[in-house]
Amino acid sequence: MLLAAVLAGTGAADVPPARVAEALAAAYGVTLVVNLAASAAVIALLLRTASPRRIIGYARSAVRTLQRERGRPWTSPLPVDGTRSAG
Repeated sequence: MLLAAVLAGTGAADVPPARVAEALAAAYGVTLVVNLAASAAVIALLLRTASPRRIIGYARSAVRTLQRERGRPWTSPLPVDGTRSAG
């Protein structure tokens, strides 16, 4: 909402910040869907399949490979300096 308020105040004085925020959210949503579709298409081309089961299996094996290479679960947070988790 802050970004929308700044953008609305930079020259579009007649456009309320809520309207700008809606437009930004819609643009973000469209971009997200387009990127996801493009990624799926590239993976399907690389695997030479359109099977969702094979694509998901490929993604899962890639995540497992990354976990083994990194030596820890992919979802574990990294410690932050100055906190108890930093040791």
